[in-house]
Order: sequence, then C-alpha cells, then structure tokens
Amino acid sequence: MKNTFARGTVRSADVGRLQASLTDATHATVDGVVFLLMASGDRVSTKNQWKLEKRDDRWLIVETKRQ
Repeated sequence: MKNTFARGTVRSADVGRLQASLTDATHATVDGVVFLLMASGDRVSTKNQWKLEKRDDRWLIVETKRQ
C-alpha cells in the first residue's frame, strides 16, 4: 500500500462495514469493506477478511484475503 500511495494511484482509503467474531480467546476474524478513491476519480470497493491473533496482549493481523 505504501508504494501504491507513493505512485499517486490511490488518493485515499477507508475501511468500513466491519464485523468481528471471536473464534476463541486469542483468535478473531474480521470481515469488512475497503473503499478506495483512485487518482482518476474512480471509487473502488472490495470485500476483505482479516484473521487476527492475540500475542503479548496485542491483536495482530496474521492473514488477509479478498473475498
């Protein structure tokens, strides 16, 4: 994403419609939508899923996939 923003392809990005579910005390799944505003003015949205793990009292994203 850093390179994409540096090239100027994407003007802004936002995440919304988040729905989280706990699998157990240290694992969670979050479904949501990434909204992109492209330099061309086009708006793009994609559904995504993030898998999280709790390590040392911090939640870390360990897997990301587009749905």
